Amino acid sequence: MKADATKIGLQKYRVKKEGMKPEAKFFEAIDAIAFDASHREIIYEKLSNTRTLVVQAKNFYSDLELAKTRAAFIKNKTLDNLDKYLIEFEANFTKKGGKVIWAQDKNEAIAEIIKISEKRTAKSLAKNRAQIFDELAINQKLSENNIKVIESDSGNFIQNLAGEAPYHLVFPTLHRSAESSFELLKNKFNLTDNATAHQIATAISNSIEEELITNEISILAPNVLVADTGSAVIFENEANAAQLSAQAKTQIILVGIEEIIPSLNDLDLFLHLYAVHSIGGHTTGYAHLISGPKMNEESDGPEEMYVILLDNGRSDVLAKTTQRPALGCIKCGACFNVCPVYKNIGGHAYQTVYNGPIGSIISPLMQGMETYKYLSFASPSAMECVSECPVKIDFPKLLQQNRTDSIKISPPGKTEKLAIYFWKTAMLKRSSMDKGGAKLKNFMLRQFFKKSWGERREIPTVAQKSFNQLWRERKGIK
Repeated sequence: MKADATKIGLQKYRVKKEGMKPEAKFFEAIDAIAFDASHREIIYEKLSNTRTLVVQAKNFYSDLELAKTRAAFIKNKTLDNLDKYLIEFEANFTKKGGKVIWAQDKNEAIAEIIKISEKRTAKSLAKNRAQIFDELAINQKLSENNIKVIESDSGNFIQNLAGEAPYHLVFPTLHRSAESSFELLKNKFNLTDNATAHQIATAISNSIEEELITNEISILAPNVLVADTGSAVIFENEANAAQLSAQAKTQIILVGIEEIIPSLNDLDLFLHLYAVHSIGGHTTGYAHLISGPKMNEESDGPEEMYVILLDNGRSDVLAKTTQRPALGCIKCGACFNVCPVYKNIGGHAYQTVYNGPIGSIISPLMQGMETYKYLSFASPSAMECVSECPVKIDFPKLLQQNRTDSIKISPPGKTEKLAIYFWKTAMLKRSSMDKGGAKLKNFMLRQFFKKSWGERREIPTVAQKSFNQLWRERKGIK
């Protein structure tokens, strides 16, 4: 039986320290997790399996690069004209009887959700799986207002049972072993040690169904908004979103303002790209097109429907023309699957809702560069993320711009400036470089870099003789 990552490295940094900043928590977390062999084994195995499926699914395309180029063009064009497409969506959705609410930040969005719930005197609210809900801390905020949140997704069900945040954009319980998840469910449902996968899935499904029977409000996060039809589209594999949409009398669509495409004609392009790069399939199990409350001739569907368009820092990213393309992310998780940093430190270490390579770019921009600037240095400028991204986001370029911005906001301190000055002075003159000898240089390296280099790595040593000295000796030059 594999040891569970959540019981080893992850536990070591969960002890909250009063007043500890996200950056300090980040370094504490990576110190605990990066060298955890059990964690790496679980993550590597699952991501490798997904990666194999993705590689195979790419053969579905006769010209994948053309499809990605088209998708990147559409997303960038949409972001450059976002106001136009959002207004078009609002007009078309409103014509069908829906209501659009613009939320400047997460507090406004939560207030609107509570207002709708109070109007219905609802005691519960059911949702599908999406990280935008974690961005709002919706479970906690609604619980504080005596509104219970019902999880309809089995992954989120297990994640909440464990009291954890999602680990991955697509696979929220990626870090958990099958054995550890079974232990949670076994205790929850009083299962026997030899319970089958079917029995486990049935227990989860029945538990969710019991709570959904009396639920009146559903809140769904779509993958895409379509401007020219005023529709919201959800890609999923469990059909729970379809059930929520059909059962609930009131439906709320919560979506970031960037998740929009111009036309229904573009939908097939993004549906297939998402499926291929997220789960390694030609398409997702289900794709739901939701266009408003039910009409008179329809037998099911919500009686009223709201779309909450959430900004919450997205306009700040939109204003930065260089980093704007990061908002084109379709949240498939392809960059996670190839990122060496993510595969070693996992999702929780980042200390943000949006983690991994794309989170390293957008989190500092959306949540504040001063607090989260460390994330700009938490991902390598590797081209592999670019080659994997279905909308061709230029990760190295955007990370480099983030790093430049972070230095402008928080320039180097006196100690760093002094160190750079002496380093530059020494490097500009051969006689200065050769002063002191190897013994003194090694001593200085150990003193200056011991803390930043880490306890598990040996600091490189300066050779007794430099290349210049060896070359001169060989050539007989004094």
